[in-house]
Amino acid sequence: MVFPGALSLMGSVMLRATFGENAWQRYEFGSWSDAAFKAAARFYQDGHSDHAFIELFRLVEAYLQLTATTMGISNTEKPERVERIINTLRVRGVISNEEGFILHGFRAYRNQLAHSLFSDVPSAMTEGLLLLSVPMTMRLEHIVGKALEPRIKEWLEKLASGTVTDTL
Repeated sequence: MVFPGALSLMGSVMLRATFGENAWQRYEFGSWSDAAFKAAARFYQDGHSDHAFIELFRLVEAYLQLTATTMGISNTEKPERVERIINTLRVRGVISNEEGFILHGFRAYRNQLAHSLFSDVPSAMTEGLLLLSVPMTMRLEHIVGKALEPRIKEWLEKLASGTVTDTL
């Protein structure tokens, strides 16, 4: 049997291991992710896990928008923009139903944290979201790379044939 206090302690240790000092760098994120995790770590270390999560959601949103733009999905309508992108990526099979569910949850908690004068999101929930953001960021970096792959192949073929007239 696992006691809630033990789970809380384990989560706290994992958060310190991820957001303490420059620990997130061991995950070898790309430069966008590294900058966002660096900012989030500063917020977390200053006792603002809510701001840390909002910072990481900005990164998630940027990756979703980049993927959508690369795949030709319009992302100009607000406020449904992120919700629609998640749903479209799920329908197209780019992300799984489970990943879509988690991303919608991230979006809902981000909205609650960002738009409520006094958020009632428990700090343990915010810290759990911070932990989930690590593998989700890794997955989104992979998705962006897969979305860019056809354009990179096309550019490389043009380069090889000497018909490059533009950039990626």
